[in-house]
Amino acid sequence: MLQLDPADHTPAVLRGYRLVFNLLSLPHVEPSFANVEEGEEGDEVHGVAFAMDEKAAQRMRMWGQSLSFKKHIICLCAGGTQTYVVGKGGGYP
Repeated sequence: MLQLDPADHTPAVLRGYRLVFNLLSLPHVEPSFANVEEGEEGDEVHGVAFAMDEKAAQRMRMWGQSLSFKKHIICLCAGGTQTYVVGKGGGYP
């Protein structure tokens, strides 16, 4: 278990992306996992944005290395405003 203990959280919307189930897994057990990929204008993914301290971000980096996460700089809407989330390349801010 990661035990991330986020510093804060808020409902958020990621515009221009869509939720897909295209990560294959174990047939007859977990046939696929959810993924978020770039979509078209009008596509949205609703969820929760979490704020993490450096210790939690380090745990995410270590866990993500084994799962081949791809990190991107994205713009999401949280609390009625646009917020830029940094996660490009090798890690989190």
